[in-house]
Amino acid sequence: MHIDKAKENVANKNETSKKFVSLLDLPRKSRFWPLLGSGTHEKWAEMREMEPKGKLIHFYYAFTIPGLDNKIEAMESLLAELRDGVGDSESLSVTGDHSYMIAPIINVLGYYYYGKGDKEKSKSLFEEYISLYPEGYNPYDSMGEFYFNEGDMDQSKIFYEKAIEKFFGATPANEKLRELNKEE
Repeated sequence: MHIDKAKENVANKNETSKKFVSLLDLPRKSRFWPLLGSGTHEKWAEMREMEPKGKLIHFYYAFTIPGLDNKIEAMESLLAELRDGVGDSESLSVTGDHSYMIAPIINVLGYYYYGKGDKEKSKSLFEEYISLYPEGYNPYDSMGEFYFNEGDMDQSKIFYEKAIEKFFGATPANEKLRELNKEE
């Protein structure tokens, strides 16, 4: 019912809106459906071609592109556009303030670099994320996860506690903290 209504609502809209709603036609094989999952990159790539200045489109294009190095390159390109105003003139935004996207991009890059094995760069990015968004809980959750994965449970616990201090409903932080407290 909701999918049909979404299609009805974009019937007379631009092609990008129609393409976005077409994500709803993809199979529900991901907990992040319809934004992420099987077949989504092709849709985001088509939307990126239609709207090269669309920053949210660029973000999901970068997030879904196959290959870790490709993800890093595309996400860093988006970051350079938002932070420094440098990049392909076809992609640079001409309207709106998209600075709110910088902190989440830094966070994603932190995970990508960790996945690539560059832990120093990853840690630096998570520290930058904390400095950009000190009142949020997720930066502390990400740093807690970094230390957890590194085996430094004391530091991990400190950051998970800080995440919960910022937002008591932080489910991942609460779960990890329970796990850490059981190990003591």
